[in-house]
Amino acid sequence: MEATRVANKSYGSLPASAVALLRVLSMLDGKHIPEFILYAGTKDVGLENYPRDIPEYSTAIDALASSSLIVADREIQTLTIHHPVQVAIQQELKVNIVLFGAVFDTAVTLLTTIWPSMDHTSLNQIGRLTIVKGYYPHVMALKSMLDLLGDGHQYGTWKPGPNIAVLLNEISWYHILCLSGSNLEEAAMLTKLSKQLLKLHRGNNLKATLNKHLTSCCRNRAMIDIYTDNKDAVSHCQEWIAMLVDRIQKYKEIEDIKTLPMAYNEMGIALMRVPDPQGALDSWEMSCKTIEQYLGSEELPCAFPWMHRALVTAFKGDTVSGLSILIPVLEERERKLGINDTDTLETGLMLSCMGVISHLRGYSNEAYEFNKRVVEVFTKAMGASSRWTFKAYYRLACDHFDRGQYEEAKILLQKCLDPANQTPWNKLEFARAAWKLALTLEAQSPGGYDAKEHKMLLVKAQFLLRQVDSNHTRPMKDMSDDHWDSLVFYLFR
Repeated sequence: MEATRVANKSYGSLPASAVALLRVLSMLDGKHIPEFILYAGTKDVGLENYPRDIPEYSTAIDALASSSLIVADREIQTLTIHHPVQVAIQQELKVNIVLFGAVFDTAVTLLTTIWPSMDHTSLNQIGRLTIVKGYYPHVMALKSMLDLLGDGHQYGTWKPGPNIAVLLNEISWYHILCLSGSNLEEAAMLTKLSKQLLKLHRGNNLKATLNKHLTSCCRNRAMIDIYTDNKDAVSHCQEWIAMLVDRIQKYKEIEDIKTLPMAYNEMGIALMRVPDPQGALDSWEMSCKTIEQYLGSEELPCAFPWMHRALVTAFKGDTVSGLSILIPVLEERERKLGINDTDTLETGLMLSCMGVISHLRGYSNEAYEFNKRVVEVFTKAMGASSRWTFKAYYRLACDHFDRGQYEEAKILLQKCLDPANQTPWNKLEFARAAWKLALTLEAQSPGGYDAKEHKMLLVKAQFLLRQVDSNHTRPMKDMSDDHWDSLVFYLFR
C-alpha cells in the first residue's frame, strides 16, 4: 500500500515522459534493465509521451531517479525498479485495459527491436543463445503481465500483438536447445501460449507472417515431444512438415525451403522413439541429400542428420560406415571453425558421437581423448546444467573408471546426479549414473566404502529403472555398461 501512495503522489510532479517510461519499466524484469532496450526502438513506439530521443529519455530518467522510483547506474547504463513500485503501477494499469495494452505493446516493441534475428543459419549459434538468455527475464516478465489479466487471458477490447507470441516461442526454442533441468515443461507452456496468441490475429492481413510463426510453434512442439519421449512426436513432426510443404507451395520462401530438411532430421529422431531405425535412417538420408542440393561452396551443412546417421549406423554394428559418414563433415567443420568450436551446438555433439563410436570399436584411448574434448566444449558452450553436458560428464566418467581414476569418475558422476536436473524424461540416465557411482565408490575403497550410500545409490537406480520399465527384474549387481546403454535413448548413450 505504501508503494501505491508513493507512486501516485509522485505522478503529479513528474514529466509526462517520465510517467510513460515508468509504466513501461513496470512491465519488464525490474533488476538491471539495460538502458539501450528503452531507447533503441522508439521510432516504432506508439505510447503517448514516451521519450523519443536521448535528451528526452535522460530527462525522464533523472526525474524518476530523483523521485526515488528507480535507481539509475549511469556507469554501466542499467536501471533498477523496486518490485513493490512495479506492482503499484501494474495494478493501476490493470483497471484501464486500453492503457495497459498500449504500455505492454510498447515494452514488446522495444524488446523486439533489439532481439537477435533468427534464421536457419543462426538457430543453433551459442552467441545468439547467450543474448537470448540475457533477455529471458524480460520476456517472462511480459508473460506475467498477461497472467495478471486472469486465467484464460481475457483481454477485452485489446489484443496482444503477434510479436509477444514470437518472443515467447523464441524462449521456448532456447529451452529446447539448452535441455536444462525441467525447462522443457516451461517450453511447452510457452509454445502453447504463443500459438493461442497468434490465433487471436487470424483473419487480418498478416496471414503469411502469422502462418510462418505458427509453423515455428509446430516445430517447437514436435521437438519438445522428441526430448520428453512423447508418443505424439511423429505426428507433430508430420504436421510441421505438412505446414512447411504448404508454405513452400504458397510463398516459396528460401527460409522454408532450407528448414524442410531439418524437419526431415527431427522426423528421424522421432521415428527412433517408435522405434523405427530404418525409417529414421531414410529420413536422415533425405535430410542430407536435400541440404547438399542448396549448399553453397563456402557454406557448412547443418551437421545433425549426418551425426544421427553415423550414430545409429554404428549402433547397428557397422562402426566403419558410421565413421565414413561423420568424419568428412567433422573435418570440414574443423577446417573452417577450428578445433573444439564452441560457437555452435553441432561441434560438441559431433565430437560426442566420435567418442561413442570409438568406444564401440574398442578404441578406448581414442574415445577418452574425444570425451575430454566434449566436456571442454559443452561446459563452455552450454554450461554445466545442460543434458548434453551431463552426457559428456557420464562418458568421461566411464573412461576414468576404466583407467582406475576413481576420484575423477566420482566427481563427474556426482555432477550427473544433481537433483535440480532430474526430470521425468531422463530417469534412465539418472539411474545409470547412480549405478555407476555406486560401482565407483566400491572400486575406490574396496571394503571401506560407505555401505549406506552405496546401497542408497543402487536402490535409487533400481527405483528409477522400474518407473520406466515395471517389468525389469535384473538385479543391479548383474547390470553392465552395455545393458544400461541399450536402455537409454540412443542420443544420450
